[in-house]
Amino acid sequence: MGCSVYEFSRIFSFLTGMSLSEHIRRRRLAQAVFDLQNSNEKIVDIALKDGYESPTTFTRAFRGLHGVTPSSVRKMSVSLKTYPPITFLLTVKGVTGMEFRIEKKECFQIMGLSGYDTAECGPGLRPRSTGLPPPSRPPRRSLPARSAWSAPHGSLPMPL
Repeated sequence: MGCSVYEFSRIFSFLTGMSLSEHIRRRRLAQAVFDLQNSNEKIVDIALKDGYESPTTFTRAFRGLHGVTPSSVRKMSVSLKTYPPITFLLTVKGVTGMEFRIEKKECFQIMGLSGYDTAECGPGLRPRSTGLPPPSRPPRRSLPARSAWSAPHGSLPMPL
């Protein structure tokens, strides 16, 4: 199954949070760092090899990403950023059925913690005073109209 360049760019941007062209630019400049540190090629040759039209545009892009010029990388040891290749891992879950039963429970309140940093709870935790939201899509099997999400003394699916 294929997709157009436009569709691929949109999917890439959605998954990574950056545009495809930005990722390519960062990868080329990361390769340029490697070439500058591990070869004796001229900076102009590295710029042309990595797709830049002139050493000036290469230097401007390099300084914008790394904060130093390409020539200073060769002269002194500086701390730089690298951008390794992106890999995607697709995991599909929920294909198999799940057995459940419906139990009647007394009214209860559900509380939880979410992933935010506060002085009150420490890193990664945030107090949450509201109950869980309703499911984003209705279950395939119909449940009684009064569920635990919306009504007291409702029904709640319980895994077996």
